[in-house]
Amino acid sequence: MNIESPRQSWAMYKYDHIDQTLVDQRVIQFRDQVARRLKGTLAEEEFRPLRLQNGLYHQRHAYMLRVAGLEDASRVLFIDEQLSGHADYQSALALIGLKQMYGLRCEVAFPVDYVYEDTTVNTGRLYGRGFGYTRVLSKNARTEKEMPSHSIRGVDGIDWDLYDLVVVGSISRNHALAWQLLQVFPAERTIWIHGEDSPPTIREAHQLRQSGANIFVRSIS
Repeated sequence: MNIESPRQSWAMYKYDHIDQTLVDQRVIQFRDQVARRLKGTLAEEEFRPLRLQNGLYHQRHAYMLRVAGLEDASRVLFIDEQLSGHADYQSALALIGLKQMYGLRCEVAFPVDYVYEDTTVNTGRLYGRGFGYTRVLSKNARTEKEMPSHSIRGVDGIDWDLYDLVVVGSISRNHALAWQLLQVFPAERTIWIHGEDSPPTIREAHQLRQSGANIFVRSIS
């Protein structure tokens, strides 16, 4: 198949000013809720459902699974080898959304501590000072493999039969690893997220199409 441009590769919903207004309103509302929680005027048990219902996380990634036809997934493996040391907004939000949807049924190949409420990471040094993606998840959402005491990190020794969905949080920053994984896990049960500000080049678009994975691209020119 000849692809002349990335535009021909995907059908992309075009957001307008109404969508942006709704998002802005939700952000303002959630920022106020976070401020009230930090001040102690909103209890944790009151704040948690507000956080879980916030469309910035859960609803966004439920939509992603629905579009990919992977709503039946019961156990997920999230992969982003770079995320722990180099924060990426889109990838971090994907991890949070999946964790909120699947809980302990979402494993993380390369643990990301700063998304948990009890993190010791200095989040002020992260991208955007960590706003919106740090200290979001309950510490109880950590799986055993995410605990500091767990000796195995990464994808070596993984029993792929345990999972029916693999999500790569940033295909741009995990390109080689993502292609290697296609040798051991079905492309049609794989999601790659391209969350860069700039759209993929024509060459990159060809490669993404050829992978057979489900591709979600943040920006298309």
